[in-house]
Amino acid sequence: MADPIYRAPKGTHDVLWPESARRRALVGVFADIVEAAGYSEVVPPMFEHVEVFRRLGDATDVVRKEMYEFEDRGGRHIALRPEQTASIVRSFGEHRPNLPWKAWYAGPNFRYERAQKGRFRQFDQVGIEALGPEDPHLDAEVIATAWRFYECLGLQQVTLLVNSLGGPDDRARYVTALHDHFSTDIDSLSEDSRATL
Repeated sequence: MADPIYRAPKGTHDVLWPESARRRALVGVFADIVEAAGYSEVVPPMFEHVEVFRRLGDATDVVRKEMYEFEDRGGRHIALRPEQTASIVRSFGEHRPNLPWKAWYAGPNFRYERAQKGRFRQFDQVGIEALGPEDPHLDAEVIATAWRFYECLGLQQVTLLVNSLGGPDDRARYVTALHDHFSTDIDSLSEDSRATL
């Protein structure tokens, strides 16, 4: 067996040709579709201040147990990005672009999760974010753009399901009902479920 220092770290792998060519083509198709819909590429840093991701919620699995965190030489608490939405929102707040801000991204993310077939600690993600006024048309555009991407890839038997919890009052009632339902038997829930509740 090869010396571990000469192997990719657990949960990672080298992306070699022809997989690298397929990935590049996939990102190219994605870029063409989203740019035609008016989205501009944003390339956020691969690491951010931990607090950028903590705003996702301390109870989320990503924040509680999946982030690669470290202290840099300057004493700053840093994390490799586990996803890109939080970085895009941070960038929006920093640069204050005109609204609506339609951004797309592609690149690697990092999560310390149990390595298993098809799940890696370093993985690529493409996505779009439309930030600005609350506008259901913008939400519909995001969904339609994603659907166009799936169509262009030639994916078969794809089903699109759209769900809604309603407005803020409806969501508050739903959260209360969900909490009440699971609180009656809290001892039977896993530790993660109790923390989420």
